[in-house]
Amino acid sequence: MANCLCGEGAQNLGQPSCPGSAARPVKLDFVQRIASDGTENKILASETLNAAYFTALFNQTDKTKKHYPTGVIKNVVDERGDPVTYTADGIDYFVSEGNRTFTFEIIEGAHPLLAKAYNSFRCKDMTVYNLSLDSQIVGNTKLDGALRGFRIEKNTLYAKFIPRTYTEPAKVMVTMTFSPLEDDAYMGYIEYSADGTGAGVLTVDPLEFAGLVDVTMDAATDLSVTGFTVPMTYIYGDAFTKLPFEGALLADFTLYNETSEASITITSVDPSDGSYLFVIPTQTSAHVLSLTFSKSGFESTNVLSIVVP
Repeated sequence: MANCLCGEGAQNLGQPSCPGSAARPVKLDFVQRIASDGTENKILASETLNAAYFTALFNQTDKTKKHYPTGVIKNVVDERGDPVTYTADGIDYFVSEGNRTFTFEIIEGAHPLLAKAYNSFRCKDMTVYNLSLDSQIVGNTKLDGALRGFRIEKNTLYAKFIPRTYTEPAKVMVTMTFSPLEDDAYMGYIEYSADGTGAGVLTVDPLEFAGLVDVTMDAATDLSVTGFTVPMTYIYGDAFTKLPFEGALLADFTLYNETSEASITITSVDPSDGSYLFVIPTQTSAHVLSLTFSKSGFESTNVLSIVVP
């Protein structure tokens, strides 16, 4: 909220010939404001802002530090409401700024589970960066040497799924209100520079950012002391048959014997239409194994527990 401050003079209204501005947002990037270690999540001018930097943020295992980029958003309305005023003798006096609300729609990939994923942010202290059509990361520049996401007022984010009709496609509609602590005067951006170098220079196009895709390891079958088969699926699909996940490699899996407290080196993994045949060194009957999956661009929703027959 901007109020009059005593002792401050009026500011000059002149501008350089090309002051620059942020283009309209076509994607977003959500991240919690404060991490579990008490630090504030922000992009620093001292960082090397390349593909490796952002890939690490998207694949961060600490969810309080993880970034969640979205797909393409449509029909964006980012607008601050009319100010609150008090009327005396027919004259409107400024009291405070109106709230800044942000609404958008997702059409490509609209699904009830996507609305559920957006709603998982609602009760958390979240911030959001705009990713603009001109390949800018747009946020709050109040802190010198840092770009922070716009702070979202807790419990204002709401997403709903709207099914397809005869005249309109299915869509997910999302609305949220920014914190009253957000001052539009501090809106700024980092612009993509394909040929740039050095700290603080954005050398990866933010329009290429993509969120992680959830996958699930289903119950192991064909169990033996030397192997097993694990079907892997996306969380999307029809009611009884989820879409198979293909493309996992041996290096994406880690196997651990919980009973003997020892890591197991997997001999081989043979994929077939979303099912993966594991060959492992001989294990002891009744021992419990834990299988984990980790691959850039994806996130496993579970750790699979396997009992050796």
